[in-house]
Amino acid sequence: MELKVTKEKVLEAAGGCKEAERALKILFPEAFEVDDKYFDLRPLKNSGHILFDFEKARACGFHNNAFVQIRNDGKYAYKGFYLSDKYDWKIVKDELGIQVLLPLRLG
Repeated sequence: MELKVTKEKVLEAAGGCKEAERALKILFPEAFEVDDKYFDLRPLKNSGHILFDFEKARACGFHNNAFVQIRNDGKYAYKGFYLSDKYDWKIVKDELGIQVLLPLRLG
């Protein structure tokens, strides 16, 4: 079984050490030959992948604070957000032409 070296695995192995990260980038350049259009969302995670406070999320009417999380697995790990399937998510343009991510209650 062949293991694929990914940017995520290399950065995890570096453990936040910039010197180790530089060395691993030299040793595994193929892991960093990635499309530069993605953001690295790792710095957003403070304690896990949950972005919002539980009490504030509940006060807004959400079931809990896991309605939006940093995606931490798969092809889009640390590149995108997980949106809970407890809501219907729409991207709409408002009257000013601004894109808005809109969570709607299922019903």
